[in-house]
Amino acid sequence: MKIAYFTPSSFRTVNAGALRNVGLAKAIVQAGHEVLIFTNDHVSDQMSKEWDSILDMSRIRVIPGGSPRGKGTRGLSRLVRYLGGSTSELARKLKGVNPDALILYNADPVALLRLDHFARNRRIPFVVDVTEWLNPADLPGGKFGPFAALNELTMRALAWRRGRYFAISRTMAARLGKRGPAPLVVPPIFDIGSRAFGARLTDRIRLVTTGTDLRARGKDIVGLSVITNALAEVDPGGQKFHLDVVGAYSQQTKAALGQRLSAGAFTLHGRLGWEETLAVVHSATFSVVLRNQADRRSNLGFPSKVPESLILGTPILGNVFSDLSEHLENGVNAVLVANPTLEALVEALRSLPIEIDRESVRLNALDLYTPKAWSDTLSKFIAGDL
Repeated sequence: MKIAYFTPSSFRTVNAGALRNVGLAKAIVQAGHEVLIFTNDHVSDQMSKEWDSILDMSRIRVIPGGSPRGKGTRGLSRLVRYLGGSTSELARKLKGVNPDALILYNADPVALLRLDHFARNRRIPFVVDVTEWLNPADLPGGKFGPFAALNELTMRALAWRRGRYFAISRTMAARLGKRGPAPLVVPPIFDIGSRAFGARLTDRIRLVTTGTDLRARGKDIVGLSVITNALAEVDPGGQKFHLDVVGAYSQQTKAALGQRLSAGAFTLHGRLGWEETLAVVHSATFSVVLRNQADRRSNLGFPSKVPESLILGTPILGNVFSDLSEHLENGVNAVLVANPTLEALVEALRSLPIEIDRESVRLNALDLYTPKAWSDTLSKFIAGDL
């Protein structure tokens, strides 16, 4: 089959959304199909060179089709893009592509209607890949902005639409397709391959926290704050622990870390490329993942950093939310705390070190979170055989 996969993700960088698209595409390609990934990037946008070592361009084509990124009208431009302004243009181009199946990643309202109409007319399979239900505060304009209203409308429409879905978690699957077939739950999947990383650092217990936004009000700042305060109570001088922080940060974040921990107790790496991030995570003793279980976005989503870390053989230090209770086992591939609180983290840190077989962690993850593990299942589901 020739499968067209529509995504709002940008391939100008290597990011979680684009990696999700590529992970599914690789799984589908391994089943003998061809995948065209249509993005909202403009033809003038430069695709990151990092994709050269990640993508198999012979079987997966990435096709930009978005509008130019205008200056001075950023808010309006983003709204138009969210409403499917560029994806709808691509829908018209589908007639020349003649696909056998369609996939839409994290549906926008116009793209959903156009692609649904196209699929029905051609009588071809159409699957919507849903990975997140954003909180209003995560969107431009906040709770009362146009993005929040459109997001709620679209997600509630997906709940009652009679269609087929990939859902990133069981909690998300429970919200979708109430009038149609059961969604297929597909966690984040990665093809990290046999990349050569340096020797793991064993001088101290090394913790790594990664996030796309570690600035003052960023979505990952709360977890960083908790682990920093816990380390400040247990080992502020860094004799036993070292914290690596990967992601964009503000001077306020840097100052807060410097006030709580000595200079040798942490390293602020800033934003790194994907392979550089993998190297830091690989060298760590634990990958720290802390989220508020009551937060809708966290509870319905599935943090890609969990399978990414496990494939590298790096266990998790954190709490369970969403489906993580089915993926993490205390003392086997994780050190778990009941809640992401200072008290719980302090107790967990004081219990370290513990012995975890990192090679077993890695091998088990390869059976669960790779394109090879999902290839047959995804192919059959798209074709309607599951």
